[in-house]
Amino acid sequence: MQSSQGVSPESSIPHQKDNLNGDDLRHAFLTAAQCLETFRDAVNALNVFPVPDGDTGTNMLLTMRAVNQAAEEVPGDSAGDVAAAMAKGALMNSRGNSGVILSQFFHGLAQGLRSKDSFGSKDVAQAFSSASQAANTAVSKPVPGTMLTVISEAARAVAQHTEGGEMSGDVLGAWKAALGAAKDALSLTPLQLAVLREAGVVDAGGQGFVILLEGACRHLCNEPIDYSESWLSVPILDGDGRAFDEGGFSSVTSVSQVYLQATQDELYGYCTQFLLSGQEIDVDQLRDQLASMADSTVVVGNESVAKVHLHTHDPGPIISLAVTLGTISQISMENIDQQHHEFVALHSEMAGANGPGDLQPTSDTLAVVAVASGEGFARLFKELGCADVVPGGQTMNPSTGDLLEAARNTGSGHVVILPNNSNIVPAAKQAAGLAEGSPVITVLPSRTLPQGVAALLSFNPEGERDSNLEAMEEALGEVQTLEVTQAVRDATVKGTAISMGEYIGLHDGEVAATGGSAIQALASALSAMLEEQDNGSFELVTLYWGEDVSEGEATEAAAVIQQSNPDIQVQVVHGGQPHYHYVASLE
Repeated sequence: MQSSQGVSPESSIPHQKDNLNGDDLRHAFLTAAQCLETFRDAVNALNVFPVPDGDTGTNMLLTMRAVNQAAEEVPGDSAGDVAAAMAKGALMNSRGNSGVILSQFFHGLAQGLRSKDSFGSKDVAQAFSSASQAANTAVSKPVPGTMLTVISEAARAVAQHTEGGEMSGDVLGAWKAALGAAKDALSLTPLQLAVLREAGVVDAGGQGFVILLEGACRHLCNEPIDYSESWLSVPILDGDGRAFDEGGFSSVTSVSQVYLQATQDELYGYCTQFLLSGQEIDVDQLRDQLASMADSTVVVGNESVAKVHLHTHDPGPIISLAVTLGTISQISMENIDQQHHEFVALHSEMAGANGPGDLQPTSDTLAVVAVASGEGFARLFKELGCADVVPGGQTMNPSTGDLLEAARNTGSGHVVILPNNSNIVPAAKQAAGLAEGSPVITVLPSRTLPQGVAALLSFNPEGERDSNLEAMEEALGEVQTLEVTQAVRDATVKGTAISMGEYIGLHDGEVAATGGSAIQALASALSAMLEEQDNGSFELVTLYWGEDVSEGEATEAAAVIQQSNPDIQVQVVHGGQPHYHYVASLE
């Protein structure tokens, strides 16, 4: 387990409060994700339902990273806007059965907080009620004793909290009521689901959800975060409330060896996931169709986009059906049987272990180190899964020693370095040579910060090293970068005369346009680039504003781009980078 480190809330919130806003929500779930990351391996170790493949903690964490990235991109502190962004981020990027169900929690949260700048306890009750209904509807065959039960009990407790009494208006009390009920429900899941009772564990998805709730609550209530085994619920294995059977379990994350032996020869097929885009998608009908063809079917979304998760021995007919309904993307087919064998092997090795501290990533785990300048970019890289972010950029190149030290400090046997600047690539390659295989360092030659972001969005911390490297390297070519800076002297660059103080728009490092203002240079560079290429090939512009730009100016720049390019979605994110007023990625 990671050493105990408190996550300091960015604002002091009293122990009683009538209202919260979007900024509170944003930071609460950022803290929640950090807590889940600490206990990811412990949650993975509990994962025996619907199949024992040991990936629930990872899937929920990857979904939360998408939630938090989406929340960071929302300007202002409107609760409704932040919740809506979280819901969309979760829907588009959810992973696994638990991640898709978690996306429905955020969908319900967004419904309950729609059009609200701030929210109180009754809004929390409505949000949790909507979340519970959405989560249960998403699953083709809801089963008691799972994450669904934990969410439902949390919703029931919040509703009771707001029904009356002196504290009914306390919004923090509403969150605490949800947490208390969720913990109680989680401990009882083995009494509701036989497979959990046989394995001697609580439901993994429910445990992940409780950890998220506890992290959010502790942030909102300004309480310290002390990572310990007390965060993990003890399973109640019989009606008398006993926590352990006569055989005993060494920790709350130990799975019964009897259960493992009984299931070691089971065959589960492929975990199949994809995103379906189309028109007039009937989500309920699609769910019913797929449920007749597969197991563990979860389908969520709306008329234009649906996220599908299911387990099947033959993904072919599923994909064939989907392509008749629209366009499919983000296709993932994972061999559950292979994951199951790894899960059994892990628990066999853990026999006699003392708790979640024994579930740390091994030296074979792939870690990522990125170079970045700017508070916003550094935070984003951390949220996307970087083990470390080394300060550096155009005028502040880290040394070979800095990069080698960061790689070794990850504790991993395999490390990827993202230089995010062409000037830093040589130092990164030199660090890889000096490491002499301890650790093995691979340099992905990302030349810009957006390329680094794209690579990390393709990174799966539980994936195989080679497939991760292939996906991350491929992602480098799927994004183009515009940068806006200001000339510090008169110059002529490839025939273009530039005056001191003039703003320069760079496309992948080459001068594309100049202007009298940063916004003008940005808009001109974008226009020139789109004229050169197929305008229809780009769907999204992410605009990162630097330390010399205000949020208001960045919003104005986004509006200018949007007005000129109505078919392209524009989002604004705080990068905080020096020297460059704007860095824009085009995808």
